[in-house]
Amino acid sequence: MYVALPFRCLTCFTMWIAAAWIVVDAASAQTVEPPRFRRAGGGEVPATVQTSLVRFNDAFNRACERRDPDAILALYDPGVEWLAPDKAPVTGLDAPRASYQALFAQTGARLAHEFVSATVSSDSSLATMRGFYVFRPSPDALPVRGNFVLCLLATSDGWMILTDIFQAPPTQP
Repeated sequence: MYVALPFRCLTCFTMWIAAAWIVVDAASAQTVEPPRFRRAGGGEVPATVQTSLVRFNDAFNRACERRDPDAILALYDPGVEWLAPDKAPVTGLDAPRASYQALFAQTGARLAHEFVSATVSSDSSLATMRGFYVFRPSPDALPVRGNFVLCLLATSDGWMILTDIFQAPPTQP
């Protein structure tokens, strides 16, 4: 029996499964280490690819800092797979657009990605980026951290998000 999964590649599915087991270490909240890079099948990830992934994450964070949903959505493939916590997977830009618009409608709300690691395909055409998102609902609120995994496609214009998977932070007992 075959089961249809909402992922375009096995690497994206594997990273999604791995993200479900990540525990956020509160002590690391103050320190952001340089991201780690791994090439699927072994070998080194070219420096140009590493730099392009760091720049992609920086572009996402700059768009968030400007509170600009259109700039964020420009980083997404029009057929993006959006996997939000406790929601059915959806395809397309409607769900991400609504999410970012609602987030930035909150006065003072801030969002940023802390890029932890990336796995790059042997031909550098696909990558998975893993890290933490940090959301601060208002300037005086404590930050909320959760996990994210992005499945990315290399294009002539840079990386595009094919799949966006994020996990709500663990609840405290």
